Amino acid sequence: PIEPATGILRPIMSDKPDFAEIETFDKTKLKKTETREKNPLPTKESKKQAGIYHPRL
Repeated sequence: PIEPATGILRPIMSDKPDFAEIETFDKTKLKKTETREKNPLPTKESKKQAGIYHPRL
């Protein structure tokens, strides 16, 4: 419906979501990807090698 004061078209929200696309979704069409950490946290070994390892941290 169009909001009378502003003339802006607002979508109608439903109490029941439309699951038609979810029910027909085919997972086999998804592309396989390998997930890798972009900025991995340093390990204890790498901290020891860098000389910044502290046992309490």
